[in-house]
Amino acid sequence: MPVRDAALLGAALIVAALLFRPAVRRRPGYRAMITPLASIIGSGFLVIAPLLATVMGRHALQAITAIVLFAYAVGGLIRYNIRFAEPLLRAPVPDPFLRRAETLSGSILFVAYIISVAFYVRLLSAFVLHPFGLEGTRAVPVLTTLILAGISLTGFRRGFGAMETMEVWAVNVKLAIITALLVGLVWFHLAPSVPWNGAPATHALTPGRTLALLGGMLLVVQGFEVSRFMHDEYDAAVRVRAMRDAQILSGLIYVAFIGLSVVLFGLVPMPRVDETAIIDYSRVVAPILPVMLIFAAVLSQFSAAIADSIGAGGLLAEASNHRLSVNRNYLLVGATSIALVWTVHIFGIITLASRAFAAYYFMQGVSALRVCWLRETGTRRWLRLSWTGLIALALLLIVLFAIPAG
Repeated sequence: MPVRDAALLGAALIVAALLFRPAVRRRPGYRAMITPLASIIGSGFLVIAPLLATVMGRHALQAITAIVLFAYAVGGLIRYNIRFAEPLLRAPVPDPFLRRAETLSGSILFVAYIISVAFYVRLLSAFVLHPFGLEGTRAVPVLTTLILAGISLTGFRRGFGAMETMEVWAVNVKLAIITALLVGLVWFHLAPSVPWNGAPATHALTPGRTLALLGGMLLVVQGFEVSRFMHDEYDAAVRVRAMRDAQILSGLIYVAFIGLSVVLFGLVPMPRVDETAIIDYSRVVAPILPVMLIFAAVLSQFSAAIADSIGAGGLLAEASNHRLSVNRNYLLVGATSIALVWTVHIFGIITLASRAFAAYYFMQGVSALRVCWLRETGTRRWLRLSWTGLIALALLLIVLFAIPAG
């Protein structure tokens, strides 16, 4: 085995060994962070590098930094609602406007989760079946059905803890592989002949279309909102901290990954932009990386599907005032996703899911505005209203005009 391959494999094994230590795996704060982290570093992680290289070229690093910072600001709205909207909603007589806003946003998000779960597992099946030439056959929905059934039955029989444990294993391995990828990219850049500034964008777009596409890329870093619906397992303080930590860690990973990988697309011809592009081009960095990234891609879909199943199950329990148990909801989520796989073209409606996520964030902004009006006073009220209104307006523009990236 070449020295570089051995070093990258060793880096992945060291990180995996650290993450799988019982002291880490069983820490409540870490386990609470896993679900939002799994969803954020989901299907968009691998495709965003070639996409940004195509659209932004050498400015891709600035673009992903802006996307990550805006996503963190949106997460701030949801963290505000966890702390202050949830107690208002649990009041004997909740505010009617806030209750309607939360009901509408929850309905939108539930539809988006169902579509996303089916989409993630279908992509996973296509990756698994690709080496056998079966990705375009009926084997894909069959395998997708089996995986969805396995996830939902595990959740029904063993509950949130079992779902979270599956996520921990998937995310830990994925983080180990991502570490190897980043180490490999740094090693690659140490060669004196490799430029650090990337290549120009390969597609000339108007400023308006570029902004619309970048707005759609917010959905690539979507997923932090799932912490909102884990209140049966974690209190508000733990969920707020877990969401914040997941966004910070994933943001650092995205920024480092884009900053180091965009140069590849200036060195190697890029005939397409899809989920497997970075896997093919990673051969330039180290021969072992394509194999490792295939595992990362499969685990990304699997962990993101579990995260959104958890979110949908918790959301449905909240909407029914806990008349429906979370465990039974996992069965409903799985059954609905399976029906979707067999009756609807998933890739055709993923755009609707992207817009639905943006619409949910907008409605969370509306809820935050109402909460701010009810509880804040003086200058603090107007400052928070202005900041929240600005973010909500940006989200509304994304709903109306964004071009989904994932």
